[in-house]
Amino acid sequence: MLKRIITALILAPIAVALTVFLPNVWFTLLIGLVFLFGLREWHHLSGCDGKDAIFAGGLFVGLMLVLYQSSDGLYFVSALGAAYWFFQVFSLKTWTTVTRRNSFIFIFSSVTVLLSAWAALVLLHQYTPQGPIMAIGFMAAIWAADSFAYFVGKAYGKRKLAPHISPGKTVEGVVGGAVGSVLFAILFCYFSPFMSFQTGVLWSGLVFLAALISVVGDLYESRLKRSAGEKDSGTLLPGHGGVLDRIDGLVAATPVFVALFLS
Repeated sequence: MLKRIITALILAPIAVALTVFLPNVWFTLLIGLVFLFGLREWHHLSGCDGKDAIFAGGLFVGLMLVLYQSSDGLYFVSALGAAYWFFQVFSLKTWTTVTRRNSFIFIFSSVTVLLSAWAALVLLHQYTPQGPIMAIGFMAAIWAADSFAYFVGKAYGKRKLAPHISPGKTVEGVVGGAVGSVLFAILFCYFSPFMSFQTGVLWSGLVFLAALISVVGDLYESRLKRSAGEKDSGTLLPGHGGVLDRIDGLVAATPVFVALFLS
């Protein structure tokens, strides 16, 4: 726990500074690099060979460079990712494990999931001159949901959410996380002078939905790890595991939020 807290205290101000002050093109490349690390960890969990990982990485970078030239393209990929995650709400009830060493599934799912999250973050960051602040505000709300869910689940959790995938998650924790994220979103909107009342209501409502979807992303990654027999996706972040362990909820929540917010 101590390592987890120390890592979070180090990463949080760095994430805020880079998101708020970097020009969009550099933010785009930075987020792309983070997701490439996530793709490498996904390759490890999926058990695919090196050729598949290299092809998937090259495809991801190539599509990233092409899509950055078109806001419509970025939005289309974000919407595709949102649809993918709504489908996963139902698939997680049916498939408790995933097929390993399947090249097509690895390439399609990993590139779709990570590229859609990247595209959504880029769109939000470049949305208006206040886009960088909105981007960090949204990311902070989803990370707050994760923290609220952990502490509420520890204190009051009784009903298991998906014991076949992640025995530690409870319904009470999910509700606590979603409510916590909305409280954070309301405070963010209140102290953001560029947010109108109507925009703030929409923002807070969509943060609530995104916080619920972030749990699907968490369970999705837990299913990958369960299939691979791994506890964490990697060891890059002390106390947190790998990159995917830190961004799994955000990867699911961001396309859903952005696709609806910018529709």
